[in-house]
Amino acid sequence: MNSLVKVTADDIAQLLAAAPPRKVPAHVRRAAVAGRSIKGKMFVGGLFTVIGLFLSVFFFPWDWGKELRLAADSTETTMGTVTFISDTDVSINGRRVQEFWFEYAPAPGMRMQGKCYALEGTWEKWDTAEVQYLAGEPQQACLTGGRLTKTGIWGAWVILFPLIGIWTIKMARNEQQRVLRLLIRGRVSQARINSVDETTAKENYQTVYRIVLTSPALGEGQPVTLKRINMKEVNLALRHARTEQPVYVLYDSRYPGEVLFPEAWIGGN
Repeated sequence: MNSLVKVTADDIAQLLAAAPPRKVPAHVRRAAVAGRSIKGKMFVGGLFTVIGLFLSVFFFPWDWGKELRLAADSTETTMGTVTFISDTDVSINGRRVQEFWFEYAPAPGMRMQGKCYALEGTWEKWDTAEVQYLAGEPQQACLTGGRLTKTGIWGAWVILFPLIGIWTIKMARNEQQRVLRLLIRGRVSQARINSVDETTAKENYQTVYRIVLTSPALGEGQPVTLKRINMKEVNLALRHARTEQPVYVLYDSRYPGEVLFPEAWIGGN
């Protein structure tokens, strides 16, 4: 039932009148966090992470280190035979990448089997081809001209997806902590809205607005610029800019850019 409780003007008045550290009601906390689109950012970050991990399983060049060893360490060669060919789910420049299994004998009486990747048509089944292998580890082998990964080093770019997702979640959690810290320990001041302007920037497909305000408590009285996408905050700032009436804010004296507009939460839950 608490999730249905709306924030009232009286809730905001009590919040602003309380000395820090404050005990902030749960519905006021939720409204403050919702006003910064933190849940949406966490959802996007989680989506990127899940999709990125899925792509990484299939496309990241996990055996690239072995390829580097074959290119840099002492290697030997022998002749081998292609025994099996299968298609993969990867294409490069319109040509499918295929999986090639092969047999080779690094020493008399020693039969070994290996697997590598190359573009379709590179070899046919039962073709004889040169095999390159590590001198001290003959099981590490590849057909000359092939590679041990489906995509090569270029497939490493997929790791950016989960990294971006994790970074987005981390930034959202940090923002959530900043909001909660301001609620509990932030100072109260009046600020005058100098201007509210729409920018060409977008965040989560929403227009970013530039709010410029001044307060003796913020930035030594110099104008402070905020970026906001939440229309409740934007409309509140517009209303106070037009009426030239000051607005109450919660702020952190150490970081002038960390400002909350509690009045914008009225009606939220």
